[in-house]
Amino acid sequence: MNQLFTKSGIKEALEKKPPHLFWWRRWAKRAATGALLSDDPAVTGGEGTHVLLMKRAEREGDPWSGDMSFPGGRMDPGDVKIYTTVLREYEEEVGFDLTSGADYLGRLPDTQARPIAWNRKPFVVATFVFWQTAIPHFKPDPTEVADLVWLPLDFLADRANRQTMVWKRKDMEVELPCYWYGEYRLWGLTLRMLDELMVVIGV
Repeated sequence: MNQLFTKSGIKEALEKKPPHLFWWRRWAKRAATGALLSDDPAVTGGEGTHVLLMKRAEREGDPWSGDMSFPGGRMDPGDVKIYTTVLREYEEEVGFDLTSGADYLGRLPDTQARPIAWNRKPFVVATFVFWQTAIPHFKPDPTEVADLVWLPLDFLADRANRQTMVWKRKDMEVELPCYWYGEYRLWGLTLRMLDELMVVIGV
């Protein structure tokens, strides 16, 4: 196994590189996601370290409808802190209790989910990294989750797998990076978070 992708290696990398957090995040709209890692073939179905992603259910009005993402969601008024959000959302979306089934390894840099504009609040996403310790018995919420996929970190580390796509909106076309893992396309916000994870690890 790539020694960079071990539990101890990833935890050490996260501890050595404190995440950049936006100082204005508490005045923004906020969300939290969880990157759950595992190297248990009985769980992931393959060798090496994998990260869990979900394919979001198709929902009208959801800007990320049908996209691949980490489990997670928006901060609720009742959430004591943003870390509370990722624990709650993870259990609500995929039916897995991170507090009893995983070890917390660290936090990735904040991600700005949309450009700052004068007429709306910025949107900031916090991503927390966990390592699976208990056999998960996922119970995905069908209104939120269409599928769950374990993605090998080795796949992300191989730059030959990186491709490009054309994103279209009205009359605008933009070429963006992406990965195709089988039928699943990784791009946009989730790809930015995955890239951050790989940079922190040292790939």
